[in-house]
Amino acid sequence: MKFSIELEERERTVLLQMVFLGEYVVNSHRRAGTESVLHADVADKLYRAHYLETAQGCPEEDIEENEIADIRDRLFDSVQKDLEDFEEDVCMENAFFRGKS
Repeated sequence: MKFSIELEERERTVLLQMVFLGEYVVNSHRRAGTESVLHADVADKLYRAHYLETAQGCPEEDIEENEIADIRDRLFDSVQKDLEDFEEDVCMENAFFRGKS
């Protein structure tokens, strides 16, 4: 079953931010070689679709990894404060619970 959705540009950006954050949560704590390939592949597929949507006339086979890395970098920049706040909150919560035992 194929899934399609029509989004305005801002909605697409928010979706890509959520995908980035989700894949970050799933894979950032894992050691090399133990990452969820499925999550990384689905995120990559969405980043590539976004690139194709924004790069007029670029054939899919011509997308280079550095172009996808640029998308990830821009997404990271756009959610960095949220990530920092989340990680600080989690660390404080973990310290609180460690202090209770």
